[in-house]
Amino acid sequence: MKIKQLLYISLTSVLCFSCSITKYLEENQTFYNGARIEYDKEDTVKVDDDLKYTLTEKLSVSPNKKNGAWFYFRGENAKRPKGLKKKMANTFGEKPVYYDKILSEKTAELLESTLDNNGYFGNRVSFEEEYHKDTKSTTVKYIVHVKDTPYRLDSIEWVLKQENIFNEKIKALESESVLEKGDRYQLQKFRDERIRINNALKDSGYYFFSSNYLMFDLDSANEDRTVNVKAYFKEMPDKVKRLYSIDTVLIQPDFDLDGLNVSKRNHQSVLMDTGVIYKGDPVNLKPKILDETLQLRSGDIYSRHKHQATLKQFSGLGVFRYVNMEFEPKPTTDPDFGKMNVNAKMSQVTLHSLSTELSMSTWSTGYTGPELDLTWKNRNTFGGAEKFSVTFFTGVQKQFGGKSNGVDVIFWYGVDTKLSIPRVIAPFKVRPGGDFYIPYTNFGLGFKRYHFFPSYSMNYFNTSYGFDWRTNESVRHNLNPISISFQAISSNDSTDLGDAFPSLEETFRNQFILGSNYSFEYAPHWDKTKKNSSFYYKGDIDISGNLWYAAMQATGAEKNPETGQYEIFGNPFSQYVRLTNDFRFYFKTSKKGEMATRFVVGYSKPWGNSTALPFVKQYFVGGPNSIRAFKSRTLGPGSFEPSDDLDENGSSFGQQGGDIKIEGSLEYRYDLHQYLKLAAFFDYGNVWLATEDPTRPGGEFKLGNVLNELALGAGVGLRIDLQFFVLRFDFAMPLRVPYVPDDGDQWVIKKPSWNQLVFNLAIGYPF
Repeated sequence: MKIKQLLYISLTSVLCFSCSITKYLEENQTFYNGARIEYDKEDTVKVDDDLKYTLTEKLSVSPNKKNGAWFYFRGENAKRPKGLKKKMANTFGEKPVYYDKILSEKTAELLESTLDNNGYFGNRVSFEEEYHKDTKSTTVKYIVHVKDTPYRLDSIEWVLKQENIFNEKIKALESESVLEKGDRYQLQKFRDERIRINNALKDSGYYFFSSNYLMFDLDSANEDRTVNVKAYFKEMPDKVKRLYSIDTVLIQPDFDLDGLNVSKRNHQSVLMDTGVIYKGDPVNLKPKILDETLQLRSGDIYSRHKHQATLKQFSGLGVFRYVNMEFEPKPTTDPDFGKMNVNAKMSQVTLHSLSTELSMSTWSTGYTGPELDLTWKNRNTFGGAEKFSVTFFTGVQKQFGGKSNGVDVIFWYGVDTKLSIPRVIAPFKVRPGGDFYIPYTNFGLGFKRYHFFPSYSMNYFNTSYGFDWRTNESVRHNLNPISISFQAISSNDSTDLGDAFPSLEETFRNQFILGSNYSFEYAPHWDKTKKNSSFYYKGDIDISGNLWYAAMQATGAEKNPETGQYEIFGNPFSQYVRLTNDFRFYFKTSKKGEMATRFVVGYSKPWGNSTALPFVKQYFVGGPNSIRAFKSRTLGPGSFEPSDDLDENGSSFGQQGGDIKIEGSLEYRYDLHQYLKLAAFFDYGNVWLATEDPTRPGGEFKLGNVLNELALGAGVGLRIDLQFFVLRFDFAMPLRVPYVPDDGDQWVIKKPSWNQLVFNLAIGYPF
């Protein structure tokens, strides 16, 4: 009976909501309720699946949103121009979409044209209107009828009237054509072929060539529904068929772009060993860095690829606000070859800056709060576009929701310095990265002081030397052959953390981290209008202490008799290997819906001089960017129950880490509004120890126990997405805990209560 009443109430609410907006409609006016495509089965041949998707994308007009229209009408009819109704309309309202028969007719014509452009000639597309009286809305059904099979390419002939160097190059490009015999006729393939020829010729010295010169004649008179193709070039000026090489190269790094860049610098003309002429101040910006970046030199054949790569790298130096390269052909009567002079003009940015940034951030540990940064930057420290920055920072963060994990508030301050040099500085000669990107050598030095109230404090010193480079827009590498840090942790009272919690003694010990690390990131740009899915991957390798341990053994150094560890300046150094893989897959389910998945697996192994990883290198789970139904660092390791880790006073520290991590998420995201997004998610994961620890029974990783030791949680979220800033509210409930609670049932969802609900406030998306 209750279900019937609920259905009755829901139906009544929908009808009332519908009536509340239909009253605004004029006579003969209806809301547009979307469209669909059906394929007439009678005498209709099968349409290729890729083309079906293309046809669906042509239905570009989104259906009417009744909730958005309701807010819109409320705002339009509001008496107060700046009242609440107007504000709500500006935030959530959307102008209603009315059905337009003329637009449906044009859409049907567009679908027919799309079929024609893909070889299905002689097709027919009609449409039917489906009127819904209760909501005064109209749905459109487009019916596609394709009677004949598509036309396919038969012979492909290149018509070249005379023998010359230009036509010889065209013949060499024929074998790589995107037009192949037997393929379905597609207009886009002919466009792609023109682009291919254009790019290949411009990369081979034909600076003035344009794809507009390439033409195609198509003959579809064959009875077997095939097309004969003839490719030819229309009449071209001599310069278009002329292969150009570079004569002189002039670089002007102090070009006066707008009359405001005039300086009293010591401008000179310098002829470099490579033949490049430098005109500017060689003290302010050294000619060598620009010469190394330049990819077009005297005697080289012009290449559009090198042209664009040079512009990209000049811009990547970070010292120019304007970069341009002008090419001036020299007079010649030679029909096949010519020369060009190159003039590279750059206008510099302000080289020194002081900036302040106040931001809200969310750490991977789940704490959210403000941070204040003060940064001084010099973009040309030694005259070679070296970037040097000093940043002073401070901040405070708090974890929202759930039970306490022993740390209520985190307060920190510190300083970071970084020097980035636009080239590789190494004992060996190497230039990693693609032609469009500059490799950087980075030197870093920093200090941070963290207060984890009320439990403990940590000083963290770090220095590093490494390289950062890209091979293309999607792939990035970061290698630090030298990464040295030192952690010093102390309790905020007189209690020693190692004595109070023996399982954490070595983790929280003052120690050096002497190692190397490398990360690989694959992050392709996802154009949702063209692709249905996207993939992201990041892998990290981190090793520490191995060389030092070998050196200590080789030199016969003595270990500390109490700890059994080698030490440096009275403190041990950690020794471990740590591998982390982060996989993410995004799939577009509809125009407004998206499925996002993540899987993270990490493995680390302390050995030699260590029995546990240092605190800053351990794996943790829980929090707003991890398993959202659990507080950060309150899970694991394995089936160990964190509340069992008590000190002599019965207090729990609640900072549970591990050597191995498995974690994943499934999240469905839906665009409720331009700035308002909804989400439903499911998270799972845990951390484990690589070796057995008697003080934390059940914490060791055993493959057969993994599934039973995964924590599970689910929830819903609301996101305010302003493009440049995302505020996220997630509400999650634990489904299963990895340990066995007092009632003996891991599935805590069987006895749900509001006390189990965890609220997460965060900045940005979880992944």
